[in-house]
Amino acid sequence: SGGRHLTALVTRQSTSASHVYAAGAFTNIAPANSRGYLAAFNGDGSISAWNPGAAGGTPSALTLGAGVVYTGGSFTFAGGQNRTRFAALVDAAGGTGYATALNVQADNQVRALAWLPNGTLALGGSFFSLSSPASGSQSRGNAGAIDVASGTITAFAPSANGVVAAIAADAESVYLAGNFSVLGGSTRYSLGAVDLNGALQGWNPSNTNPLNYNALLV
Repeated sequence: SGGRHLTALVTRQSTSASHVYAAGAFTNIAPANSRGYLAAFNGDGSISAWNPGAAGGTPSALTLGAGVVYTGGSFTFAGGQNRTRFAALVDAAGGTGYATALNVQADNQVRALAWLPNGTLALGGSFFSLSSPASGSQSRGNAGAIDVASGTITAFAPSANGVVAAIAADAESVYLAGNFSVLGGSTRYSLGAVDLNGALQGWNPSNTNPLNYNALLV
């Protein structure tokens, strides 16, 4: 409402329920339903009771797991708990959006989330470290990955020298886009690919200077 904008949208359909989840710089929906930057809509278009109430910044990425909505952004609170720029929230089929025990923190904004073929969740953004109770603080150059079951920060560390705004993966490659000029220690202007271990691959579109990509689809 009030000219506020959406930054992410994702949908889940199942035999029991269908929901569309939205994230952005809004504080209410239609306009009497207070929602702190995160909301869900039922399959018929009505507003769901799901209301995690992010605060301290806005979410900018969403993805779904088994019974969980994962979100990244610049927030410091979500789902009734302190959650620093990343949160795992019980989905609308299971509750009103309270935070799960998963507590991975980024030291700056998370802008992209993508599942990798090995079942881990990749994060991109403008951060220099990720931390969790399971792994402590780990240096990561704007991209990393986590095991959502254990909260472990994996060894995946492509290391870009600028913002990673989008990530997409297929069976063999993880593609990264954003505003960077170096990826994995070599020149890559805003687009590049690594393997599932984070090692740089040869894919190198012929940009001659950094651009500003915000989305990828494989």
